[in-house]
Formats: sequence, C-alpha cells, structure tokens
Amino acid sequence: MWAVDLADLPALESFARTVEQELGGIDVLVHNAGIPKRRRVGALTAGEVEAVMAINYFSPVRLTLALLPGMLERGDGRIIHICSVAARLSPPGEAAYAASKAALTEWASSMAVDLWDTGLRVHVVHPGVIDTELFQLPDNDPLLAAVDPLPVDAVTDAVISQLDTGTFEIYVPSWFGDLAAGKARDVGAFLAGSAAWVRQQQAGS
Repeated sequence: MWAVDLADLPALESFARTVEQELGGIDVLVHNAGIPKRRRVGALTAGEVEAVMAINYFSPVRLTLALLPGMLERGDGRIIHICSVAARLSPPGEAAYAASKAALTEWASSMAVDLWDTGLRVHVVHPGVIDTELFQLPDNDPLLAAVDPLPVDAVTDAVISQLDTGTFEIYVPSWFGDLAAGKARDVGAFLAGSAAWVRQQQAGS
C-alpha cells in the first residue's frame, strides 16, 4: 500500500512505475479518489474548479496513460472509473464536481472504443449518495435534500457484478439510469424541473 498526493500530477508517472515494478503489473485499475467542492457557481473560484479537475479528472488520466502501455503489453486488464450520477444529472450546487465526473465519463467512453479489440475492458460506475467521507468533508455546502446514504458494499457488489457481465456503465442504485435517460430525452425540461425543485427546497427551508 502507498500513500500518494494525487494533486501532484507530475509525480504520478514515477508513482505508476513504482507500482508496476513492485506488483509485477496491473490487472485492475480503479479510479476512486475524488473531492466534491459543493457550492453554487457564483461562489466558486477558478482555483477551486481546477483543484477538483486535478483530483477527479487529470489524476485518473495521468495514471491511466502511465499504466496503459504495460496493460496493453499483457493484453488483459480492467479499468474502472468511479464517476457519479452527477456526471449525468447536472445537480445544483455541484457544477465543479459534476463537470469533472462528466469529463471522466466521456474519457472512459472514448477509451473503451479505442481499446475495444485489445483485451482490456473499461467500465464506468455512477453511484448516488454513498456512506463515505465524501459527503462529510468540510468547506462544502450541505446537500439540498436529506438523503439516506447507501452502504459502501452497494457499490462494491455492483462493481463485482459489472466485472462478471462486462457491462460498460452502471448506476447505483440502478433507477438513476432511468432519470438519466429521461434527462437525455429533453434536457431543457429536465433542467427547468431541477430549477423548480431548488426553488421549492429553498422556500421550505
């Protein structure tokens, strides 16, 4: 086990080399680290947005590019991106986080096509609110709605099943996929509905 600062992007290539040497190669690469920075767009700074992108998007990209040659040489492996329902559902107060996870989702989608015939498989996981430290970190606005978080094993069990079936993209819980499909049918109406819901939440607080 190693402790590494994923915000130190230039150091990640040497870290990846160390991991490969000590483990003898990578079978499964899971991109799970993330920071939220929940707040309305008008309260964000450029530096905060860039910090979120560094951890949530650029560090997975750097690690993937560093480890990909070895995985391609072996002709086998899985790359799992723990993204978020925020990547598909544009939640209020989460622009920085949602954008980083959307970028990671589309990176994974294009990579899946590029690697289709190599023996490597790429996966995306979109969890909802999970019982982890992500939702208790300081310097973040509270969630607009009270939500009972799912246990961590709801995600791990879903990922194990995903690896068995080879499914590219899953939602945890699965009904978030229906919401994402509904948004895709009429994005403008979905966003208008989200804005109306925010007004209701604010009026009731």
